[in-house]
Amino acid sequence: GATHPAMATLSPRSPGAASSCAAAPPRDAGEAEVLEALAEVGLRPADLASPTPKVRKALRGLRALSEDGVFAWERVVALARARADGVEDRQDQAFDVMDHEGRWIGRRARSEVHRGGYWHRAVHIWPLCPETGRVLVGQRAETKANDPGRWTCTCGRVLGGESSMDAAAELLSRELGFRPLMDSDLSLAFTLRCSHRIAKGLFAGHMDNTIIDVYLFKLEEEVPIEKVHVDESLKQKVRYIYIESLQQALSDGGEAFVVPPHKEYAPKLMMYMRRLCAVRSQAVVTARAKARALSGEADEDPECARDLAAARVPYLGVTCKAWRGSG
Repeated sequence: GATHPAMATLSPRSPGAASSCAAAPPRDAGEAEVLEALAEVGLRPADLASPTPKVRKALRGLRALSEDGVFAWERVVALARARADGVEDRQDQAFDVMDHEGRWIGRRARSEVHRGGYWHRAVHIWPLCPETGRVLVGQRAETKANDPGRWTCTCGRVLGGESSMDAAAELLSRELGFRPLMDSDLSLAFTLRCSHRIAKGLFAGHMDNTIIDVYLFKLEEEVPIEKVHVDESLKQKVRYIYIESLQQALSDGGEAFVVPPHKEYAPKLMMYMRRLCAVRSQAVVTARAKARALSGEADEDPECARDLAAARVPYLGVTCKAWRGSG
């Protein structure tokens, strides 16, 4: 496709980021260092996919690597295994490159996006039942390169040409078997820009600069765990957790849950979850009042009614229309 003029002027690692990436970046020094080190002991990258005793013996003679070389080693090993398993296409996934306000300015392969530190979009979806105040979380598969075995929400990248909300709906369907109604069940709560260096896997050592759209998926009632259709290649288990317990887990920064990508993430998430529960409480109060009026029953305690009414908040998040189409 055509290249946006901003692609030639923005610095990829600066706030608001996406820079000239018209040409594919050259192999970095770390990867060159790894290939040279492997050649010195008579090995090829493909030998790392499933090392034989002979390969392991040869690896003992591998020279020490620099910091960039260590990250590159992670990438080379991950790529060798991906090729052996026939799943190396993650590198070639097309991502839309964004500026810091989320405007599209180009499209590049995922490997280029991470190598250059270009900004792109991701989505997080938290299923919440306002009736019980519990959140459905999933435990990442042990085969995941990053945060294996940790509990988190449904999350993933937005592919090129895909809208944020469509990506969120597709991920919910694929991971958990839910099919949300747009703008009714699925609401955009907030958006954060997050940046960190990837530690493991195909993109180890590269920058992950993401504009994360965080959604809440409203469950009218809790779906029994045994009826949740979990994609076990992505999540090995699911369970419900109370909002208060989730807040504590995210604040503790322990090993059980994926650490939030930004210091503002957990406070914002808790605020919007509680708002959605408050909206539900107000709807229940209103429905009961109407039922009593029709039946001629006496009204409930006015003090209680006022307390619940005070919790009423506007519609969750911002309008989702802007996240559906191009632009």
